[in-house]
Amino acid sequence: VPGFVHFALLRSDNKGEYISHSTWIDREAFVAWTQSEAFGAGHRQGSLMGVLQGPPMIGLYEAIIEQARNSE
Repeated sequence: VPGFVHFALLRSDNKGEYISHSTWIDREAFVAWTQSEAFGAGHRQGSLMGVLQGPPMIGLYEAIIEQARNSE
């Protein structure tokens, strides 16, 4: 999907608590993905109820500091 950089699904030590984290080139790329056929198809594949304790909540954040491991 254009603008996609990275995805991670994080599982908490608390049963049923997960964080879905994705990184995008910019907010516009993320919004375009949420309105795409690929988004609809990817989220139609089944319910996570029974895995999640409640409905997912979306939070959007902008990175203000980023650091990667140095390659040596």
